[in-house]
Amino acid sequence: GRMEAPECEALSERDAIVEEVGTKRRRRAEGQVVAVAPMMKHTNLHFRYLMRLLTQHTQLYTEMVLADAVVHNPTEVLAYNNVEEHPVTVQLGGSDPEQLAMAAQLCHQHGYDEVNLNVGCPSKKVSGKNCSGARLMLRPDLVGDILHSMHVAVSGAIPTTVKCRLGVDNVDSYEELVRFVDIVSSGKSRGRWDGGPGPVVDHFVVHARKAFLKGLNPQQNRSVPPLKYDYVYRLTQQYPELCFTINGGIETATSYAQMHAHLASGATGVMLGRSVLKDPWPLTQVDSAFFGRPNLNYSRREVLERYADYCDRVRDRGEGSYVTSKRTLLVPVVPLFAGLNGGRRFRQELDAALLRDGEREKKTCPAAPAAGATSEEVLGSEDRYVD
Repeated sequence: GRMEAPECEALSERDAIVEEVGTKRRRRAEGQVVAVAPMMKHTNLHFRYLMRLLTQHTQLYTEMVLADAVVHNPTEVLAYNNVEEHPVTVQLGGSDPEQLAMAAQLCHQHGYDEVNLNVGCPSKKVSGKNCSGARLMLRPDLVGDILHSMHVAVSGAIPTTVKCRLGVDNVDSYEELVRFVDIVSSGKSRGRWDGGPGPVVDHFVVHARKAFLKGLNPQQNRSVPPLKYDYVYRLTQQYPELCFTINGGIETATSYAQMHAHLASGATGVMLGRSVLKDPWPLTQVDSAFFGRPNLNYSRREVLERYADYCDRVRDRGEGSYVTSKRTLLVPVVPLFAGLNGGRRFRQELDAALLRDGEREKKTCPAAPAAGATSEEVLGSEDRYVD
């Protein structure tokens, strides 16, 4: 039968709220059309400084940092180049809602633009301990509690977002993914936040593969499970008020066709990972190609000179009670000439110069003391590309 007038008005009001919230979310996410993924032992503050010499508008992420480390030693763990790095997201790892709320508040106080929760790392050292990483996908109610606590801790002043997989092990159907998104975005496990209409979590970064918690190592989990981009596309249609950034299998930014195809299919943004570690130079054209802003147009020589000045400043001031090793500082520039004649020689000469200077990897600066073990201390070398 026909709907009564009050019911029609209520439905129209809800639709209006969804449309208004969705418009706001999309406008905010326009600044995140392209992002560089959080990658362990790579996306530290030195890497991010170099990225800002290539692109001003691409969203950058920290390495995953454990909530415990943030709470116990925020000054060391949350250090970043305050002016140059924005926009920058800090990714947190953990499973304790109270501790993660405290960490999120500290991240906000330190000036980060966004706080992201890692719900995608399949490493045993992360997902096998305290139900963190990808194992959290089996506990959407807990993830909802965590994000609700983080959201309230920052008073909604900065976004609290999630990076996840499509599922884990046999919990990998589209319907189960929908349940996860529904619970986490709405905060149903703890009740909707009182700050106004709209989701508690409005942005999901989705690695378009499931993860295997047993049987595959982290490297295999990045390639063996098949990509299912269509799951992400369907989410964008089912949740128009939310934003979905797609990640996984985007191996090169040299040709932007794949990135544009994802955006045309409904994704809010695309996240690049290892392709940037292999060859970061394509990022120099991203600002104009995806953000409609002028490119910096520095030459490789200019980038090296500016980065060298930065390295001198870092070495002069030190970091806490440590002096950052030259090798740590120069690792980000190793692939700067990838694909060019002389690129291999550049890498060889750089390494030889460091060896002559007496530097060794063991001298690298710890990210934080043992009071709260950092991600690097928790993860082994096999986990260097953590979700």
